[in-house]
Amino acid sequence: MRKDLTPRQQELLNMLLKGISPKDIASHLNIAYNTLLYHQKKLYCKLEVHNIQELMAKYLIEDKKEPDNVKAVDSKIITVHKNVLIGTFGVLIGLLITIIVFLSVLSFYM
Repeated sequence: MRKDLTPRQQELLNMLLKGISPKDIASHLNIAYNTLLYHQKKLYCKLEVHNIQELMAKYLIEDKKEPDNVKAVDSKIITVHKNVLIGTFGVLIGLLITIIVFLSVLSFYM
């Protein structure tokens, strides 16, 4: 199923599937970020995927027998997407406030 992964590659795969960021993984493994990217690329080649989305899709399809792992990965993805959405919303609100202040100042001088 996982094409003869080394223990380190298995550890990297598990961390990626848990939704841990590459920078956090590099820190946890005590390696440079660029070194992690190199190992991630090699892992992707070995598993015949091109990105994290393909990796997760392949993992979810191959590991249907382990629903607990799938739920854990799904909940982590949902949490990540929720956090990105909240962050994006905050940026948009900040931009809107900036535009309102700018228009107020502009109308004052006209």
